[in-house]
Amino acid sequence: MQSPALPIAVVVVALFAGFAPAADIPSLVAKLSADDYRERERAGAALVALGHQAVPDLKAALAKSADPEATRRLEVLVERLESASFSEPTRITLKVEQKPGREVFDELARQSGATFHFSKAPRGALVSFDWRGTPLLQTLDQLCGVLRLNWWIEESTHLIVVSGGDVDETHDPHVTYRGPFRVCADSIALKRELRLSSLPRPGLAPPPPGLLAVVVSVQSEPRLPICAVGPPLVLAAGDELGNSLLLANRDAESLELPTPLVFGHHECAEFTLNRASRLAESVKACRVRVPVGCVTARLPEIVVADVAKSQGQRFTGRTNLIEVGDSFRYPDHLAVNIVASNKDTLDPDGPAHRSWRSTLPRRFEAFDEEGRALQLSWFNVTDTGSSLSFKVKISRVGGGRPKAVKLHFVEWAVKYQTVEFAFKDLPLP
Repeated sequence: MQSPALPIAVVVVALFAGFAPAADIPSLVAKLSADDYRERERAGAALVALGHQAVPDLKAALAKSADPEATRRLEVLVERLESASFSEPTRITLKVEQKPGREVFDELARQSGATFHFSKAPRGALVSFDWRGTPLLQTLDQLCGVLRLNWWIEESTHLIVVSGGDVDETHDPHVTYRGPFRVCADSIALKRELRLSSLPRPGLAPPPPGLLAVVVSVQSEPRLPICAVGPPLVLAAGDELGNSLLLANRDAESLELPTPLVFGHHECAEFTLNRASRLAESVKACRVRVPVGCVTARLPEIVVADVAKSQGQRFTGRTNLIEVGDSFRYPDHLAVNIVASNKDTLDPDGPAHRSWRSTLPRRFEAFDEEGRALQLSWFNVTDTGSSLSFKVKISRVGGGRPKAVKLHFVEWAVKYQTVEFAFKDLPLP
């Protein structure tokens, strides 16, 4: 599993004073090759303090670097920041007193690099917060809670969609934050069965009063889509009476990494507890570990410059062949037929083919004539074993057909880490 990365230094800001702008990066990069060792160290520390938002600029500087010392330091900086960005949350440092909610959303976007889409404009209520290195997903919960809004992350564009504002808006009372993840306890179901054979003899302990199926959802930041979630391992669990809720015959922890089968920012996992006593009313505490795979880089493998002008054309990438079929213009969206073939020969019944089939449509990203991400959905999927054909619907987030569509088929870089979380005082059914 991914080892914990070094934390990124947080730059303290007051009100709307923010991180150092990207314009400072070239001057800092230039100092990485300074004659004075101390000046090189100070420049490196300042670049680390900029956080993962500086990685694209540092990579661009690395590609142009001709100085061996600057190149070496840039390589170390990029590796360190990318590793930290995977295991560390995007942290928000912000103090506001009676500011409009929309201004706070704008500042969250500036500090995190995320993009917001409002299906309903935030209310004009004034809000006050004092965030000091608070994880982004936690600030979203707090801000939307005050404004009675909901938020989720659109899986194909990675936009944070904000909606709601009704008086009967729901909320999540059992949430914990670990690294760039938000873990929410969704439900507990009591599974009961009545044994009619192999019953305990008189004098032996009675059978337990049932099993508890606990469902949790794991959510990730926009920059880290989830592509795989393994089976959870319960490390400790007990009720308020002091009874252990661990199963008598627990599965051993598997060292096998989960196969990528999903793509998005919200994935559910389920674990089982033993209900030790009918008198217990809550899970006093439980601690769980789950392996999660995230897409840490999305590199264009195939680029279709204009979908409408590419009918019948075939495009060859490193791993796949893509054929663009007929496209259809509708008032609110564009639809196009796609056929994809894997260059490798995969066993139709094997895990590699299942992973390829389930994740391939998600590897397409679309952009309009101004470079804005478009929303994609897929239907009429047909698997022949050697190829996958489907129709993709492309539209603007919030509705509307784009004038032109650039289509990317991307190659993923995947990393795994163990997410360990805990809950307290979960009510029992």
